[in-house]
Amino acid sequence: MSEYQLKAKSFKKMEDPVNKEGHIKYVCYVKANSIPDDLENWMSTNPREQKMTTNVAKSIQASLEEKPDFHELNRGILMSVEEVTFDTKDGTVTIEMDDPDKHGNIDGGHTLRAVLNAKNKGTLSNERYVFFEFLTGIESPVELAAARNTSVQVDLKSIEELRDSFEVIKEVLKDQPFANRVAYKMNEEFNGKVTIDVREIITILNMFNQALYPIKSKEGGLLETQPIQSYTGKEASLRKFLNLGKDNREQIIINMKPIIGDIFRLWDCV
Repeated sequence: MSEYQLKAKSFKKMEDPVNKEGHIKYVCYVKANSIPDDLENWMSTNPREQKMTTNVAKSIQASLEEKPDFHELNRGILMSVEEVTFDTKDGTVTIEMDDPDKHGNIDGGHTLRAVLNAKNKGTLSNERYVFFEFLTGIESPVELAAARNTSVQVDLKSIEELRDSFEVIKEVLKDQPFANRVAYKMNEEFNGKVTIDVREIITILNMFNQALYPIKSKEGGLLETQPIQSYTGKEASLRKFLNLGKDNREQIIINMKPIIGDIFRLWDCV
C-alpha cells in the first residue's frame, strides 16, 4: 500500500446518492506545491499519455503559472484511490493506493504534469491551488475515464488498452524487433523512435484472420472475399477485430503465433 499526503482546503465528503457501497467522493482544493512527485507513477488508469507540447497543454501550463484563480479556471484532477482521510487540524489529506489497474489518475493528467513541471522548474507559486476529486470504491476506471476525458476525445484503442484488450497481442509480439515501438494509447512515444499504432498491427493481422477473411467456403471452394478494410480504415479494422469477442479473438491470435514473424516480414518486404 502506497500512502501520500497533500495539503488541502475546503475538504468535503460526498456519499454516493444511489447507495453504491464504498463509493464515496471527496473534493477539495489542494495546494499545488504539496502534490507529491510520486503521483506521476500512478498514471496507468489514464487512457492517454500526456503530450505537453500541444496547445492545450501549453495553455494549462501558462494558466497554472500566471493565474491566481487557476483552481477555478481548470477542471482539476480526478483520482481513484483505496482510502482517503483528512486531518482538520493541519489540513492534511492522506490518500492510499495499492492497485495500479484501478487506482491513480483518471482525468487531469495534463494538469498533474503541468504542476510537477512547474515544481521542478521552480516557477510554481506557493499560493496556487488545484481542484481535486478522490473517488473510493472504483472497481474499474474504464467507463469513468471514457466519460471524463472529453476535452480531446479519447480514441477507441486507448479505452481498449484500459480493458486489457491487447494483452494477447503484446504476448505474441514480444519477440519481434518492433515490439517496444507499438503504441497502445494516445500520444504514446518511445524516446524519439517511430511509433507503430496498434491499429496498424491489427489491420495486418486481420488480413490473415480466417474468422474475418476465410480462404475457403464451408463447401471447400475458394472465396473471393478481400480484406479491403485493412487498406482503407484502421479504426474500422480495430472494431472488426473487437467484435469477434474477447475469447474468440484471443484464441485466433494465439493460433497465429507460429506465423506472426513471417506475416510481418512479408508485410515489410511488400
